[in-house]
Amino acid sequence: MSVGWVAAGATLVSGYMGSKAAGDAADAQAQSARDANQTQWNMFNQTQQTQQPWVDRGNAAGNRLQYLLGISSSGSNGVPSYQPLTKASLVDTSAGDWRPNADLYASDAGYRNAWDQFITAHQQRFGDLPNLAKGSDLAATQEALLANSGLNLDALNASRQQATQQQTQSDPAYGSLLRNFSAADLQNDPVYQSGLQFGLDEVTKGINNMAAASGSLLSGATLKALTKYGNDYASTKANDAFNRFQTQNTNTYNRLAGVAGTGQQANALVASVGQNMANNVSQNQIGVGNARAASAIGSTNALTNGISQGWGLYQGNQLYSKLLGGGGGGGGGGNALGSSLPTEGYSGMYAELGLK
Repeated sequence: MSVGWVAAGATLVSGYMGSKAAGDAADAQAQSARDANQTQWNMFNQTQQTQQPWVDRGNAAGNRLQYLLGISSSGSNGVPSYQPLTKASLVDTSAGDWRPNADLYASDAGYRNAWDQFITAHQQRFGDLPNLAKGSDLAATQEALLANSGLNLDALNASRQQATQQQTQSDPAYGSLLRNFSAADLQNDPVYQSGLQFGLDEVTKGINNMAAASGSLLSGATLKALTKYGNDYASTKANDAFNRFQTQNTNTYNRLAGVAGTGQQANALVASVGQNMANNVSQNQIGVGNARAASAIGSTNALTNGISQGWGLYQGNQLYSKLLGGGGGGGGGGNALGSSLPTEGYSGMYAELGLK
């Protein structure tokens, strides 16, 4: 094998190796991006898990505050809406193994009997409880429970919605933070009730003692003084009761709003971490795309250069072979290769090179 063929082959191998190296580099960068994305995802999940209790407490406080303000989640007549039952709520799948709807099982005999029959038949046939992971047919089970229980979901929901509204409207706590101070609130104020009569009795006793000492116990002036003091004292105590009413409502609102606010902050933190994760993952994906594009270009260039250089060496080898093999008359001098090149050889070389 000639030196030219060896050089051409080596160039092609070098081009292939360069192309493969470009692909390997892109694969390494892609794997690095996947690892980085997984780290981002793990951090987001950890943050969400850590903040979830605060979010839950915030939601609970917000719901209670909404109730005390008389704000309806449905916006209908200021009364909270009953969460209607649907076919999907007939089976509780939250624990893996299926369980009945606890409320319906306790309150509706038809549903309870249908569920017991279903579970008994399932265990007799399969030996365990139904579970989506085990291939149990949830849709068919829901249809069977609805048919066998005799439930009319529309009628049941309407009845429960009405009961919820009646119960809510009769609850003094509902909308209490927006209710005006009333005589009932005054009478129910323990400080007012315990202190008013004692204060009136003590001051009345003092005025009467002073009037008796001056001989005017039953005079009009004494009665006027007692009446004025009683009115002033009662007004002061009533105003104190009103201030306590306002202070209690304000304290209740501020405490619930504070807890709701911490939930909102926790939710905002999770959202911020999620947004940062999305941005970082997007940048990683863009980086992988750029690396793939650069790899494709680099791989193509390496192969193209290898082929081009190999072809050039092949052509050079062919020309070199012709120079060594061409010839005829006329002696020529020695050359560096140790062979004698005739004049015709030089002419052939010039012709190959396009020279005259």
